[in-house]
Amino acid sequence: MTYMQSDRVGVFDATSNPDKVGPFDIMYLELSISSILSGNVGVSEAKNDVFTISQNYPNPFNGITTIPVNLKKNADVNISVVNVVGQTVYTHTYAKSAAGINNIPVDLTHLNSGVYFYTVEAEGFKVTNRMIVE
Repeated sequence: MTYMQSDRVGVFDATSNPDKVGPFDIMYLELSISSILSGNVGVSEAKNDVFTISQNYPNPFNGITTIPVNLKKNADVNISVVNVVGQTVYTHTYAKSAAGINNIPVDLTHLNSGVYFYTVEAEGFKVTNRMIVE
């Protein structure tokens, strides 16, 4: 089994690491066929018990949109927006956000019309959703 050792899911950049394939080490783990066939190997999924998000509104929008984030406890919240080719066009951290519903306004007046994806992250959990700029 081969995997990339990274705490940043989905991030890969070989341009700044000419001596490596990417910025993170590639790890190799040997698993016996008998362990796989007997079901002794599996994937553990962590449940996001920190927050939930709702669809941004308005959507579609032009200029400013609001992203509802429902925190189950106080946390720093990072919101990033990427375009369809994966370029980050916005990122901001909202430090010490309070538990409960936080309607976070995001100013995206600099963006061209199109489809974008926003990711909300808190305490290592990430949720991504789609938004449309008119």
